[in-house]
Amino acid sequence: MPLFQRKKRESALANSPFLHNTTASTRRNKINNFFTKIVLGLLLFPVIFSSLKYVQLFDSNTPLKGVGYDIKIDFAKAKYNSNSLGPHHVSVSIGTRCKNAPFWVRVVGDALLYVTLTEEEPGRWAGSFTLPMEGKYQLESNWLPCDGEGKSESKYQEFEVTESNKSSPIEGNDNDNLFPISAWVTSEKVKIADSETKIENKYLWANLDKVTQGKDMTPLTGANNSIVLKESVVKDESTFYSSFQHVSNYELVCWFGSKSAESIRAAFLALRPQTFGHQRPFKFHYYPSTNFATPDSSWDHDKKGTFRKCKHILISIDEPDEPLSQLEYKKQVTTFISHLLKAFDEENTFPAYVWMFTVNEPPIGTKNCHSPYLKKTTDHPCNDVLKDIFKASSFPPRVQLLDNTDISLPGKDQWIDDTFAAIALRIFVTVGKGVKMWRDAGISGGIKGVTTNGVLKPNFDLVPYDFSTLLSN
Repeated sequence: MPLFQRKKRESALANSPFLHNTTASTRRNKINNFFTKIVLGLLLFPVIFSSLKYVQLFDSNTPLKGVGYDIKIDFAKAKYNSNSLGPHHVSVSIGTRCKNAPFWVRVVGDALLYVTLTEEEPGRWAGSFTLPMEGKYQLESNWLPCDGEGKSESKYQEFEVTESNKSSPIEGNDNDNLFPISAWVTSEKVKIADSETKIENKYLWANLDKVTQGKDMTPLTGANNSIVLKESVVKDESTFYSSFQHVSNYELVCWFGSKSAESIRAAFLALRPQTFGHQRPFKFHYYPSTNFATPDSSWDHDKKGTFRKCKHILISIDEPDEPLSQLEYKKQVTTFISHLLKAFDEENTFPAYVWMFTVNEPPIGTKNCHSPYLKKTTDHPCNDVLKDIFKASSFPPRVQLLDNTDISLPGKDQWIDDTFAAIALRIFVTVGKGVKMWRDAGISGGIKGVTTNGVLKPNFDLVPYDFSTLLSN
């Protein structure tokens, strides 16, 4: 090699960021050490990730059909700097080109959990989640293009909770403590009492205490071979659930609504022989409707009359005639419930219980409850309205919201029959609660009318109620 080329090469090597010695063996060692560190860094990245307090999952400049976005987790810590069950705080930032891109975030792994986020300001969302149990998880985000149409894109990031209390601090949607704390848990973690029952479900709605304690749970079969575990809804046999056995022949349970109400009733009827087989099917009616403004438009005269026999009214309209704005939805729901209170006047007829169900439709693709007046969340916008209505409700205690979003949101319609089975099992508890409340107040329904503390009030004429009646304020 010519002298000037050799000196030029040695000068370049001397200026290399990897090499500072002049011997060939030293240079090779430096290079090998550098690449070894790179490989070790890549191998150790998941471990390093799981111990970070702040984690940026995606680069804010990552394009998604013209949208940049960024997700960060602020992990709550347990001892030895491991991740605790929570609450873990999540923040989402969306690029300026598309502030309203539909998206959702959930946790998948040993359990399944939906992460509800609230828009704090345009393009910035925040929320938190608490894991139901320790295990291995991924944070999954799913994004649609700006117009909400087309193929979605999913992103994943793994993390692990290895040290925590055995019981979860997770809170359910149940303010009255009607149900045990449950979650969607991978079926591999659930012990089934009936060893002959073949479980093919990836996830089961399961009682968390039973899961962490390794105790058996009882499978029940709903419609379309769906599965629900009895202990996921029933705390014990001495609670409101057991009062369902006292439903009389004249205390009819009525499902009112669209296909969702019909499906929940079908799941209920499938569960009935396995729970309260002596309760005859004629007590459980369905009244189809797809709107709150003219709810009985498809009923004939007889059906309008028999509707007034209902003592438990369960409302679910997931498939409305046409989409409404949030304000119009609120107006129609509150007016409809006010009509029910008049049609089932406590003083003159029977103190019928009214249960309004949350919407089970996945929020990311909905067209209903558009034009929000409430702060936007990643929950279904109609559920935002329902929660707002009942938060400041002037309705009497016999009108209640049954919040099933803990069941319906995580699966995002992937196993809707199992969702309906779990909701249907809850109905045995809620109806049982109503029956117990009536009996404690000395009220029972019979063939001749309503008996209150030994005094009989004869049946009223089954005259169809006019839902077009103007209501006084």
